[in-house]
Amino acid sequence: GTSDLVGKSMNELNALALKAMLAGDMSEYHRVNGQIAAMQLSGQAKVKGDNQPKQDEHVVILEDVDSKGRQRALLKDVVGGKATHDSRRKKELTHEEGKRYYQDDDISLEQLLRREKTEGVQDYDKNYAKYIAGKGSKFKALHEDEDESYALGRWESKDKRVDEKKRGEMDRRRQVQEKGWMKKNLEQCTYCIESEKFKGRREQVVAASPRAYLCMQAWQQCILPEQCFISPANHVSCVTALDEDVYADIRNFQKCLVRCLEAQGKAPIFVETCAKTVSAEQAMLGGGPHCVIEVFAVELERLGEARTYFKKAFSEAESEWAQHKKCIPTTGKTGVRGHVPKNFPYIHVDFALADGLAHVIEEGLEFPRNFARDVLAGMLDMTVLDRAFREKGEHYTAVRQFKEAFKPFDWTQALG
Repeated sequence: GTSDLVGKSMNELNALALKAMLAGDMSEYHRVNGQIAAMQLSGQAKVKGDNQPKQDEHVVILEDVDSKGRQRALLKDVVGGKATHDSRRKKELTHEEGKRYYQDDDISLEQLLRREKTEGVQDYDKNYAKYIAGKGSKFKALHEDEDESYALGRWESKDKRVDEKKRGEMDRRRQVQEKGWMKKNLEQCTYCIESEKFKGRREQVVAASPRAYLCMQAWQQCILPEQCFISPANHVSCVTALDEDVYADIRNFQKCLVRCLEAQGKAPIFVETCAKTVSAEQAMLGGGPHCVIEVFAVELERLGEARTYFKKAFSEAESEWAQHKKCIPTTGKTGVRGHVPKNFPYIHVDFALADGLAHVIEEGLEFPRNFARDVLAGMLDMTVLDRAFREKGEHYTAVRQFKEAFKPFDWTQALG
């Protein structure tokens, strides 16, 4: 039966399926996969009775939160009213003493603060730019002697001027559109566990928790035999944007790798490259890159040499007239999170969790994608074409051997 699986999220079920596969328990693997398939079908199931949708109807299940992560039910309670002026008359919304133009003009300060915390603050400059674009050649700027308070409508969002019925229809269409964007973005990501494109990586997964996983790198990308990566299960663009519990799981994988490789006389170098950041809205819709922390295992005695190479590489990277400090030392368990602010593109190199170096990327489109790999290849006297494996079979054997070597240090075994 699958009664013990009822109520678990899709991420938790995928993690259980991976764990069963890694343990070689194929009966449990197929049982969990059966529950995943049932959950996927239930989302598309047709309701029996009069409310059953027709065959040509497209059913979209909307989320309880919007693209900014706000609860829709809570947001609905605090959204302001519409304009009370006659929209059929081509008059600008202006201010006159004692006249109300919006239904929320006389709400209390406490209600305004509650709305701001829930809904956020309007981007009035953006509203004004849209107003200018909408007017086109008919736009007439205010004279320098005129008071801007007599043209308030130019700064207000158009959404605030529609009636409740029309606003509800606009919100519904926006929700359906956001759902479509999210589905498309996540389906194209090869690092999201729920993505169809992740299937090619399943056999290379070494260990997984409900929030993150450790996986061997694709054989075409490996310049070193034990090259792997750590990634969050959900689509997040970088470490600085991770929740604390997800970061704790990634940190646990890093600690285990340090001990595992130390037993082999090696040390891991953790590298994260986030050359492009996206807004919180885009991230909620699955936009932007997926956070990937690459792991390069080098000989223990060469760790200091690697630190010198990266320090020199960062100091020479990008323009001579960079606005930020080129090489930022990182220490402590917070790592890059304690030294680089959110929404900044960066590259971070951590030397076996002892210390690290970060560099703020200012030319994201021009920054080399494989910057760290090329630096290490230069240190190891390798060319950019050298690879650790000549064929897929050799890589498959290395994956199996690394899984066995990592098993005694795997912290996820304690999760049960």
